[in-house]
Amino acid sequence: MRVRDAAGAGVLSCSSLATVPQMGRLMASNEVHSLIVWQAGGVRWRVVTDLDVAFAALCRPGVLADDLARHAPSIAEDASLLRAITVMREQRTSDLVVVDTSERPTAILSALDIAAMVGCAGD
Repeated sequence: MRVRDAAGAGVLSCSSLATVPQMGRLMASNEVHSLIVWQAGGVRWRVVTDLDVAFAALCRPGVLADDLARHAPSIAEDASLLRAITVMREQRTSDLVVVDTSERPTAILSALDIAAMVGCAGD
């Protein structure tokens, strides 16, 4: 099985100027745990997670997406799920940004996505 088989289609993104409430609403209404934050005209990107937003809501409510965004490990969409799990363990993360051959984000792969694939394969 490949990363593209397990990852959802598309990514949800926000501006680097998005507020904590805006990011929270976007995540909740789309039932996602991570957002891509585009910067410099879409040339660079970073990630904000639901945990980042939850913490900011309680401790730093005035921050913007640009303040919370951080580099996230990426993986090629044609990589194996075994490679994805290995990268997650090495990087101590449960999410990877899936990139195409031009290094543009196409999806976010979570450990839950992989668990779902394993669960479906067992039926």
